[in-house]
Amino acid sequence: MVSDIPSIHEYFEFEVSLEHIEPRIWRRFLLTRSASFYDLHKAIQDAGPWQDYHLFAFQRSDDQPVAGIPDEDIPVGVDTTPNAKKVKLAVYFKDSNRVQYEYDFGDGWQLEIKLLGLVSLPYKFKRALLGGERAFPPEDSGGVGGYQRCVAFLATGVDEWEDEDTLASWLGDWRPDRFDLQRAKSRFDR
Repeated sequence: MVSDIPSIHEYFEFEVSLEHIEPRIWRRFLLTRSASFYDLHKAIQDAGPWQDYHLFAFQRSDDQPVAGIPDEDIPVGVDTTPNAKKVKLAVYFKDSNRVQYEYDFGDGWQLEIKLLGLVSLPYKFKRALLGGERAFPPEDSGGVGGYQRCVAFLATGVDEWEDEDTLASWLGDWRPDRFDLQRAKSRFDR
């Protein structure tokens, strides 16, 4: 006998925001409850969008590592970073509703990740982008100071460190206040 009752699928609802930047840059999305921290990393990269060129790590507010990419040059047992592909979100978020994410250790992008809740839906997907505001900083822009430099250049057309034509070409059509949810959803949703 076939049931007419749809199965229920559970998703974590996350809000991710860059720290130390005003006005706030954020994204909100759903991610399947069975996901790993690596899946969360990929979701942040695609929601940005960033190009996933650099290392990343998740840590608790007390700086204890939660997940990342273990360093292959450090012997097993010495590197204490749990593999992000193996650490499930459901295990960590059973006891906490926040985690810090750092991307590109040179630029030092710090993001706060908040678990807003658990959502049950009658249809299945891997992830879905719900909202956001403002553009993520360009990849390799130099951290918060580099981001502020890019914003100032777009406002004034002047940069004291680089040829203005070169910087304008590098920035292309990037604008700090631009975020197109429908376009982002077409890249993000699966």
